[in-house]
Amino acid sequence: MSAKLPLEGIRVLDLGWRAVAPVCARMLGWGGAEVIRIESASRHDGARQMPPITPGRDGSLNASEWFNNFNCNKMSVSINLSHPEGK
Repeated sequence: MSAKLPLEGIRVLDLGWRAVAPVCARMLGWGGAEVIRIESASRHDGARQMPPITPGRDGSLNASEWFNNFNCNKMSVSINLSHPEGK
């Protein structure tokens, strides 16, 4: 039987951009929290374009190795807040 992680049962919404907030949310996920990253469908996180870029994936929103590292261990959703269904 494995030990329960200290943040199991806690849900965290990650609304941050770039590095600091996403890295903090990632650490909460490591502690067992369920982390859900929420991002605008029209204004993507600038970290998505931070080099290094995975070879052969130029132009992809998931090509930045930094972005993928900052946001591992999370669920994510993009929301278009200008659309009635996104509000």
